[in-house]
Amino acid sequence: MQQITLSGYLSADAQLRKSDSGTEFLSFTLCCRDSKGTSTFYPCTSFQTKGKLPGMLVKGTPLLVSGELQIYDSEKDGQKYRNFRVSADRIWFAPQAKNPGQSDDLPE
Repeated sequence: MQQITLSGYLSADAQLRKSDSGTEFLSFTLCCRDSKGTSTFYPCTSFQTKGKLPGMLVKGTPLLVSGELQIYDSEKDGQKYRNFRVSADRIWFAPQAKNPGQSDDLPE
């Protein structure tokens, strides 16, 4: 098993889906940037569908995601492809970074 932990932002609202067997799961994409500013988009799934979590996973939300990196092969029009996704075991809401010079004080 390959474990991975990612830090990034949701690129779109999470979608609640059902498998062919009727199991509900969340599907979302996490956008992560490296130190050079290059973005990588990680497709993720999570079976944490109860409570308020699905409604809180909206575009732009900063998250930390930990789970299993799943690599699988597919074929389309005779071409073979290698794909990946993250099966998220844990999801945390990441603190948002402040802009330089921003303070916690409310304007008067």
